[in-house]
Amino acid sequence: MAEFRFAGTSTAGKPVRGVLNAANPKEAKTRLAEMEKEHRFKLDKFEKRGNYRYKVRKPGDKTVIQGAQKAYAKEDVTQALQKLGYEVVSVNRDVLDFKPKPNREAVITFVRIAADLMREQLPYADILQFLIADTSNKAMREILVEVNGDLKKGMDGKEAFMKHVAGLGKFTAFMLGVA
Repeated sequence: MAEFRFAGTSTAGKPVRGVLNAANPKEAKTRLAEMEKEHRFKLDKFEKRGNYRYKVRKPGDKTVIQGAQKAYAKEDVTQALQKLGYEVVSVNRDVLDFKPKPNREAVITFVRIAADLMREQLPYADILQFLIADTSNKAMREILVEVNGDLKKGMDGKEAFMKHVAGLGKFTAFMLGVA
C-alpha cells in the first residue's frame, strides 16, 4: 500500500493534516473526499510518499555522496540533508516506484523463525530487529523495516502488516498482524 500525506483547512480556518494509506491515488482521493464531507475541511495539498535519490557533499569536500530517502516532497529531503550539514548537489524523485515482492522462501523462512522465537517468549520488537539484520532478501528486509517503523510509531500490528499484502500475501499478512 502507498502512503499519502494531505493538508487542508477546516471551516473554522484551522489547519488539518494527516497521513492516509491506500492501494492507489484514486482510492486515496475517494477516501479523502469522504473525510472532507464528514469533517468539513477543504483539501489544499495531496502528496504521495516516494523514493528520492540524492547527491550531497560535506562543505569543503569534493567527494559526492549518493543515497536514497523516502519522502513526500523534494523539499523535505533537501531540508533534512541541509539540517545534517550537507551541501545538496541534487535531489530527484525516482521515475518508477517499483517495489519488488520477496520470494516465497524468504516469507516462509521469516514466518518460521518468527514463530520459533515467539515460542521462546522473545519480545516482538527484538524478533523484528533480529530478522531485519539476518534477512538476505532485500525486498523482505524493506517490508520488515517499514513494519518495524510503523509498530514503533504506535500502529496496530494488523494494520502494519496488512499494508504489505501485495508482498506477503493476504493470509500471511493477516496472521502476522494478529500475532
